[in-house]
Amino acid sequence: MGRYPTRLTLKTYGEDVLRAPTKNIEIFDEELTELSEKMILLMEKSKGIGLAAPQVGISERIVVLKVDNPHEDEDAPQVPFTPMEALLYPMMPATLVNPKIIAYGDETNDYEEGCLSIPKTYGTVTRPKTIMVTAQLLDGKQVTLECGGFLARVIQHELDHLEGLFFTDRMTLELKAEIEPRLLKMTAEKKNKFLLRLLRGK
Repeated sequence: MGRYPTRLTLKTYGEDVLRAPTKNIEIFDEELTELSEKMILLMEKSKGIGLAAPQVGISERIVVLKVDNPHEDEDAPQVPFTPMEALLYPMMPATLVNPKIIAYGDETNDYEEGCLSIPKTYGTVTRPKTIMVTAQLLDGKQVTLECGGFLARVIQHELDHLEGLFFTDRMTLELKAEIEPRLLKMTAEKKNKFLLRLLRGK
């Protein structure tokens, strides 16, 4: 039996694993590569641009990303890439293992975010425009590079999941209050399903 589940399923708001601590990955092998491939397939099937291991029930520090290269859009401003963007865009879909943000830029911007683990729910979040990221690739190679643009936001969103956080935790109290009823409903539904399984002895 391998370290990881054979079949991955998407976990949604209210499930305990999404708030649980994550641990660093120590073994870089075929099983880790297979996990990455399965996460990418699930992300693409779910029409997402990022997925973190807790979202598939695994409390380890690995995320996958699939962000469109802005330089392939002729109508988009052709802003020079940061080192991390230059590394990751040609690799998309990309995988980061044991990622950590070690520095944040001073400038911020606002953007409406959503999450595969909170379906049909969106909210505006303020985040730094640039970050400094350290991570390992699937071959174990260590990289420490600056990242900016939309990719920096996606990385921040996914790394929040590794800390047990949702984008909703980053929203202002006023904005979060607008979606709080939906979050409470999702949590209640999860608890009810759990109690029902207990009563059925499953």
